[in-house]
Amino acid sequence: MHSPPTGFDEHALVQLVAARWKKRAERLTYAPVGFGSHHWIASDHGGGRRFVTVDDFRGGASAHRTMALRRAMRTAHILSGRSRHVVAPLPARDGHLVHQLGEGYAVSVFPFHEAARLEEPLNAKVRARVVDVLADLHDGTSHVTQVADYERFELPGRDALVAALTSLHDGGPPDVWMTGPYALPTRQLLARHEAGLQSALRHYDEGTARMQGDRRHWVVTHGEPHSRNILSDDGHLLLIDWDTVRIAPAARDLWHVEVGDGSQIAHYAAATGRAVPMPEIGFYRLKWDLMEICTYVEWFTTPHTATADAETGWGALVEAFDHVDQWPVDL
Repeated sequence: MHSPPTGFDEHALVQLVAARWKKRAERLTYAPVGFGSHHWIASDHGGGRRFVTVDDFRGGASAHRTMALRRAMRTAHILSGRSRHVVAPLPARDGHLVHQLGEGYAVSVFPFHEAARLEEPLNAKVRARVVDVLADLHDGTSHVTQVADYERFELPGRDALVAALTSLHDGGPPDVWMTGPYALPTRQLLARHEAGLQSALRHYDEGTARMQGDRRHWVVTHGEPHSRNILSDDGHLLLIDWDTVRIAPAARDLWHVEVGDGSQIAHYAAATGRAVPMPEIGFYRLKWDLMEICTYVEWFTTPHTATADAETGWGALVEAFDHVDQWPVDL
């Protein structure tokens, strides 16, 4: 996120990190990276640095979302014991990986890596290296089956999307399109792409019904192994941001590196012995776009202001609709 939550108490964060992790931060610098969580770099007098992540769960279901985050961080911590590609959170003094701050904030602390994210577009050689990292990750599934959450195929914010689509015809609540600067542009996008979007939702539901029936070949997946979540530390690839880890079909990860010619899923099959059907790649590509659409439609049909984060969200929403011609007809 481009900026910390409004009114956030950074001094309280410094105190929590010092008390729980025994890491006294002499300087706390906000890091405007990623999207969703908030990040700071905590520096001490000795030059040591830690990466501090704060998740803002004040919007509702704070306890449930915090527990889900704790399971995800525990999963990453276990995986880091067998894979050098996993950047896992550091345990606090009491062994916990996530601590609550105030009402609705969840804090975790990570090692700091002076490493660059992968640059897009990824060439075939780098894609193959990422596939090798994912194959290594997936091979660790047996270690986390009792800890990790499983894929549920949910689309957070779908109710808001359905309500917005309905309001295109019945008028809906009188203020639904008066919630902020991106409300009316969102309405225009939905009206322009309504037919394709409704079709995509039907295909997604049909695909979900087929894919959730057999879990025998599901593996532990990162969920978002795109270039912004992969660091290159002197050529060694590191996976960061583990809040989306789930046991799921391998395609949940592989669609991020498969360009459509089958080369990367063939490489994966050779490395693991597990075949990944191309239609599952298309399914997860569709799911990503629908998740983006649901998330940002929900945001822009509730009160919001013109911020840098909102502008980034708007760009992501437009990009998701730019893919409408790529959505699969048959899953």
